[in-house]
Amino acid sequence: MRLRRKCGYNYPSALLCAFVGSSTNDSYSFDTDSLELIIDTGASAAFTFCKQDFIEFQPLTDSVKGLATLKIQGVGTVQYNIKNDQGKTVSMIIRNCYYVPEMDIRLISPQQLAQQSKKKCEHSFNDKVFHLRWNGHTKTVPFSKKNNLPTLYTSPGTALAANIAHHMDTHSANPSIRCLRAAKTVPSFALDGQTAADDHEYVSV
Repeated sequence: MRLRRKCGYNYPSALLCAFVGSSTNDSYSFDTDSLELIIDTGASAAFTFCKQDFIEFQPLTDSVKGLATLKIQGVGTVQYNIKNDQGKTVSMIIRNCYYVPEMDIRLISPQQLAQQSKKKCEHSFNDKVFHLRWNGHTKTVPFSKKNNLPTLYTSPGTALAANIAHHMDTHSANPSIRCLRAAKTVPSFALDGQTAADDHEYVSV
């Protein structure tokens, strides 16, 4: 079995052990559970390359304007958990986010976020930080040195439960998965937030 990095999601240590003990030849992904989000004021909508970001999804065939070679394969609602300026973890829910597998970054449109906000808000910025606002929340986001764009990161561990559920459904025939289901231990993993690997660490067996 080969483990490879994809999407930036992480797995609990016990679930990793179950996968390693499997006799299948599937590929699994292990990486940090903190996701990078790039704020792009020039983007009219949010984009992601990772289908696991979606809490609601429907297939769609289209192309990205200005980037005709990149194909949109779906649209839906994504949810990211962010630690705001008060140190509280809050949800950022974005409707009409496009799924473009060929992209290698996640883009957030601040205009789209403001339009969908339940409370009227205005973003502001200077040459060092961008003040992202939505639903009464504020997140001060520094500009990244590598791309000169405001870049924020989700709260670690917030994607774990959804990711476990996804793999429990996708690999339900796996003997190790059936064992975990029978033991009824997966929900406690999600609550404990235990993770399997360090940031950007690849594991091969």
